[in-house]
Amino acid sequence: MKKKGWLVWVSLALVGVSACTKKTETLGNVLKIGVKDDIKTLDSANAYDSVSLDILPSIEESLLQYKYLEDKLVLEPLVADSMPEYSKDGLTVTVKIKPGVFFHDDSCFKSNGGKGRELKASDFIFAFKRLALPAIQSQGAWIFEDKVVGFSEFEKKLQAAKPEEFKKV
Repeated sequence: MKKKGWLVWVSLALVGVSACTKKTETLGNVLKIGVKDDIKTLDSANAYDSVSLDILPSIEESLLQYKYLEDKLVLEPLVADSMPEYSKDGLTVTVKIKPGVFFHDDSCFKSNGGKGRELKASDFIFAFKRLALPAIQSQGAWIFEDKVVGFSEFEKKLQAAKPEEFKKV
């Protein structure tokens, strides 16, 4: 019995000493985050699980965000320049985008020599339309079906189209 007790104390001491050693590691441009499960997707058009939705705000920003220090849920502009403006009939929403918001440099910007370009309204329209693409099988498209004028019709048009026709819509 005394031998087992001695082994436990020695093991704990070794764990304690090893936990206090200084490790130097160069990570460069790497962000390491501990998550509770596998990340299902980093595609915002198909993110539906809590882990993906926790990670996505670190990658891309939305038009609005919640004031996280408020007791109540209060929205404020993030990438939007101001809060959305609604037409009198409630059918049109205008959101002005904050100037000076840029994409990171990436090879996808071939026409710009790989340099990130400024965010445009068409980027949001592109993201919105992606929700309707059959190949994406977006988990969030239902939010807009029969609620946003023309979305359901657009979705049906894409379902009937051949993939090479997608560039036309």
